[in-house]
Amino acid sequence: MTPPQAEIINNPETLSPCVSICILNSDKLCLGCFRYQEEITAWSNLSRLQRQQVLDLLPERAGLMFHD
Repeated sequence: MTPPQAEIINNPETLSPCVSICILNSDKLCLGCFRYQEEITAWSNLSRLQRQQVLDLLPERAGLMFHD
């Protein structure tokens, strides 16, 4: 049986990558979740597909941010 938290985390309808470290750099990119300010602001109005498209970009953004 899947724990309720996992269902929330894996559901693009409710999923938010926010980790409560809300610091925007000069490009308006959050250093906590790697979303741009406009993506954060629009999040609750995005479709499931649009949210997934943003989520798919986050690992690459994180990698670029912490690349040596």
